[in-house]
Amino acid sequence: MDKLKLLYVGEVSEKKGIRTLLNLMKEIDLKNVELTVIGDGNLVSEVVNTSLPITYRGPIWDRKELASIMAEHDVLMALSRRTSVWEELFGIVIIEALAMGLAVMASDHVGPKMILSEADCLGVYGEDDQHLIVEQIKTFLNVPGSLVHFQSLQRGIADSYRIDSIATNWLEVIEMRGNADEVV
Repeated sequence: MDKLKLLYVGEVSEKKGIRTLLNLMKEIDLKNVELTVIGDGNLVSEVVNTSLPITYRGPIWDRKELASIMAEHDVLMALSRRTSVWEELFGIVIIEALAMGLAVMASDHVGPKMILSEADCLGVYGEDDQHLIVEQIKTFLNVPGSLVHFQSLQRGIADSYRIDSIATNWLEVIEMRGNADEVV
């Protein structure tokens, strides 16, 4: 692997884990890792003014363009931090990244845990487990095939969120509801 390409997509803020990600970048071998940040928020100046190998792309609203960028990366980083009134719920960007074949590394918030539970929560980390995240990134860099294996274990998760799967699930609910009314 030439370089491990990490991707962050979302609000560029403390609660979405930007400072966590910047701190993590300081602990890894930067000659072999790149980070792309997509989004906007109050910590953009910290991202732009760092000496770390980060490419800041700003907000990207076009879904095809975002998919194209995702296809150029290896790992989506979704390291949100809880506040007194918030934690990450359902993150559509996680599903989009999985659908594009990226590995996902996320905080142990309710949304990412629910999504990644199909892979026994592979890629879910406690907010204060930065050392485990760094070790996993080092494994991706130093153990041939480890990234591909990680991605393969998460690969099928996005399938249950595809339109045809959702439509089938809704149809089953509607049919079940109709049958329940007949029984009463």
